[in-house]
Amino acid sequence: MHDTPTTPKIFGLTMLQQIVLAIILGIAVGYCLKIGIENGSVDKDITGYFSGLGTIFIKLIKMVVAPLIFFALIAGITSLTEAKHFKFIAIKGTFAYLTTAALAVVLGLCLATLAEPGVGVIIGEDLAPLPQTAPPPGVGEFLMHLIPSNIINAMAEDHYLQIVVFAIFTGIVMNNIRGKTQMVKELNMQLAHITFKMIEWIVMLAPLAVFGFLAAMVGTTGFDAIISLLKLVILVITACFLQIAFFGFLIFAFGKLSPIPFYKKMLTTQVMAFSTSSSKATLTTAMRELQDKMGVSQSTSNFMMPLGASINMDGTAIYLGIT
Repeated sequence: MHDTPTTPKIFGLTMLQQIVLAIILGIAVGYCLKIGIENGSVDKDITGYFSGLGTIFIKLIKMVVAPLIFFALIAGITSLTEAKHFKFIAIKGTFAYLTTAALAVVLGLCLATLAEPGVGVIIGEDLAPLPQTAPPPGVGEFLMHLIPSNIINAMAEDHYLQIVVFAIFTGIVMNNIRGKTQMVKELNMQLAHITFKMIEWIVMLAPLAVFGFLAAMVGTTGFDAIISLLKLVILVITACFLQIAFFGFLIFAFGKLSPIPFYKKMLTTQVMAFSTSSSKATLTTAMRELQDKMGVSQSTSNFMMPLGASINMDGTAIYLGIT
């Protein structure tokens, strides 16, 4: 299969530089909008146009991410020629994902218990009461939900875990009857390449989306909301940095490598993830950087990254643990 997409430079700027510039401009424009809204010279509804830029980007990503996960997972599995190799990567990767996710929850709970970020925050009486949340599913119900009754509906409704299960099952079956599925394998590779190219074009809009999101957020809430929840914001960011530091420890302990090059080479992915708050939006960027900069094989990254984007959400785990 062809390499994952490479993001072209725009005005001589790399994707990282574009996103950093978008963050700065978004905050500056948002601050100007906030001043204009407060003195009546700017209509508040204009912020909707800015947030629309980010919404369009996220919807475009969601439009393609389901087939991307499906085709990339199958491509990764069918590229692993030996069943033992596939089992080793699958078991080792899944264990790592579950372990780091558990650590993220514990980290969030511990920091929140120590710092108590909610103390002193006053919720206005005019706010609507919080909606009642459904109880979490049991183990049996969760496992049953992993099996899609209709894969088309699973893709349409963004049930990514169901897509992962079906893709893994399809890839394993294709490997089992390898001599009879060569044409299907080649077709899947071509479809994966088409999907990667679509993502490549969409990712070019990432700086515009970051700009729109930040301009709308600052323009609507200003810095007051951030300041009032500053303790919570700092705590979440601190926990995320501690989690990243733990990844560095894992790289050093198990990979016998210095984590510093990893942090440097994956910086674009991290900045994009921070500014869009979407692991799906950073999927292809992460895959490209892993292959081109970190030397991870295409078969491994094509299998592990879509799987990780579906089941390994440490940032969400940290945030939920703290809140």
